Amino acid sequence: MIIILGAMDGELAEFLDALDDRIDEDWTDFTFHRGWLESRQVVVTKSGVGKTMSAMVTQHLIDTYAPRAIVFTGLAGGHIAHT
Repeated sequence: MIIILGAMDGELAEFLDALDDRIDEDWTDFTFHRGWLESRQVVVTKSGVGKTMSAMVTQHLIDTYAPRAIVFTGLAGGHIAHT
């Protein structure tokens, strides 16, 4: 089992589109999308923004699925100050 996490929907859209035999599982306010990508069993889910939410969801996924690997996909936001 491999976990694929992203903070926002747009970061996960292509993974979800490619997911075979998809089963959606709800936990609190989160939906875990379990299925197959390229002959590997995966869970794709959105963690939400922020360290606390990411940590909570990741720990639940570890406890529930005992993954071999966790991949976090997406972009880190940034701000450029103009003076």
